[in-house]
Amino acid sequence: GDLSSANTTMQAIDTSDLNPSSPLPFWGSVEIIRDMTNLLTWFALAAANGTQCYTAIEGVLTTLQGLDFNGTDVLDTQWDDFATNVSNAATIFSAAEANINSASTLSTSYTAKTYGPLIDGSIKPMLIEFSQMLDSFSSNVTEMGFLLDGLSYTVNSIQSFTEGFKLFNSTFTLAMNNKDNETHFFQLLVADPNLNISEDLMGYAIFNASAGWIEINGATLIDISVKTNWQNILFYPAPPYDPPNSPNATEAISIAGLAHEIRTKITALKAASTLLEAEENQTLIEELFAYMETLDLSSIFGGGG
Repeated sequence: GDLSSANTTMQAIDTSDLNPSSPLPFWGSVEIIRDMTNLLTWFALAAANGTQCYTAIEGVLTTLQGLDFNGTDVLDTQWDDFATNVSNAATIFSAAEANINSASTLSTSYTAKTYGPLIDGSIKPMLIEFSQMLDSFSSNVTEMGFLLDGLSYTVNSIQSFTEGFKLFNSTFTLAMNNKDNETHFFQLLVADPNLNISEDLMGYAIFNASAGWIEINGATLIDISVKTNWQNILFYPAPPYDPPNSPNATEAISIAGLAHEIRTKITALKAASTLLEAEENQTLIEELFAYMETLDLSSIFGGGG
C-alpha cells in the first residue's frame, strides 16, 4: 500500500521542464527514483501474489494429506474444497504472472534508458542489479506455474479415478447381488449407465495423470527425488506410453496404471456380455463369471466393500 501510494505520487511529478542535459542531475534523479519506485511496486504486487498462491497450494496439499487411501473413505470425498482452492490458486497465479511480466517489461526499458552521466554511474547500477533480481523471481513464477498446473491435474486425476472406481464398484456389486444367473449378471451390468460413466472417468484419470506428468517435467527448481516420485505416482512409465496393465513389485503403481487396469476390466466385461448372444459360448461365460467372483475389488483401496 505504501509503495502504491508513493508510486502514484512519483508518477504525478512533471519533469518536462527539467533539462536532461543540465550538469545538475535533477532530471535524472527524479526519473530514476520514479522508475525504480514504479518497478518496485509491480515487483511487490507479484511477490504478494506469489505468497498468496503458495498459501492456496498449501491448502490443497493439506486437504490431500488428510485423505485416507488405506480404506474406502476416500471414495466419499467431497471435492468442492479441492476445486475451490485450486481455482483460487490459479486466479492468484494469473495476477502474479501479469504483475511480474509488467515488472520485467519495465525493467527492460529502464535498463536501456539513460539518466545522464552522473546518475548512470552512481544509481543506475542499483537499478540493473534489481532488474537481475526480477529475472530470478520471474523464473520462480514460471516454476510456480508448472507446480500449480501439476497439482491441478493431480487433483483432477485422483478425483476422476476415485469417482470412477466408486461407480464401477457399485455397478458390479449391484449386478452381483441381484443376478438370477450368470447371464442375468452381465445383462444387469451393461444395462447400468454408470458402467460407461466409470469407463469415461478412468479415461479422464489417465489423461489428467499424463498432463500432470508433463507439467511437472517442466519444473527445474524442485528436488529431483520429489519430482520423480510425484511423476511416478501420476503415470508410470512416462507418457505417451501406455501404463502397465498389471503393476508389480518392479513397477510403480500409478494412478494412470490403476485407471488403465479398471478400464481394461470394463472393456473385458462389455466384450463378455456380447458373447451371451451366442449359445455355444455359455460355458465360456460361466468360466469367466467364476473367475470374476474371485476378484477382490476393494483391495485397490486396502479394505472395505
